[in-house]
Amino acid sequence: MGLGSMGYPIAARLLRRAPNLAVWNKSESVASKHATAYGSRAVAFDDMASAGVVFMCLPSTDESGQLCRALAAIATGPITFVDLSSGNFEDSRRIEDDMRTKNCRYIDSPVSGGPAGASEGIVTSMVGAPELDRPIRELVETYSKNIVYCGGVGSGNAIKCVNNYLNVSHLMLASDALLGLKSKGIDPATALKAINTSSGRSLQTEVRIPTEVMTGQYNYGFKLQLMRKDVLNAKSIVQEGLFFDAMTKPLVVPEHAASECDYTAIVHDLEKSWKVTLP
Repeated sequence: MGLGSMGYPIAARLLRRAPNLAVWNKSESVASKHATAYGSRAVAFDDMASAGVVFMCLPSTDESGQLCRALAAIATGPITFVDLSSGNFEDSRRIEDDMRTKNCRYIDSPVSGGPAGASEGIVTSMVGAPELDRPIRELVETYSKNIVYCGGVGSGNAIKCVNNYLNVSHLMLASDALLGLKSKGIDPATALKAINTSSGRSLQTEVRIPTEVMTGQYNYGFKLQLMRKDVLNAKSIVQEGLFFDAMTKPLVVPEHAASECDYTAIVHDLEKSWKVTLP
């Protein structure tokens, strides 16, 4: 359920273990396109009520909670929901409580690795459970290189939102430093060559900034509005730390709440402050 930039390729990977996979998407045309491309079965929402296992990849736990509750209300038998959505860990626990009363099971299992990683089957799954039953684990293995059991329900989403907080913070910190160098007449590309063979390197300096920012593409495949959502989900966990308010100030402004641009475009906000551009 949910065939966005991550769900679409993950559903294709699931077909390797589940050749009779049914797919549903809010836009029926997307589900039909997936069925034509990969041989899945595009179905109506109510048809999912007979499923034993439902994988969900949606924008947030708001959407996944609504769909879990609606489907559980008409389910013909117990359903195990595996929720790949990046969401709020407290919402995850509330969904799980509700599903238990419906004789269903809910597991948060957000993923990290982007659309390319999903297509290649190498994402990391952060599972909000001590373990997975073998049949479900084998399905998760079709799209995951790493499966990390994070604890009880909600722990997967707690770690995922902190992961994304670190991700975008590293991007902003590195970009801010490079803009400072450029303001002093030092070439950012040269600086990256030095940094990326030294102790200051990170995924952002090695991959995201050279690939998305320095090229001007800003097209990694993860929307700024979704990154903002994940950072706000991390707030209750990390806001008492020393850096949260300063690091997130450019990110959580209201105008980014519905932004369709890639999350790497947050660098533009830093460029405006510096009155300097990186590329």
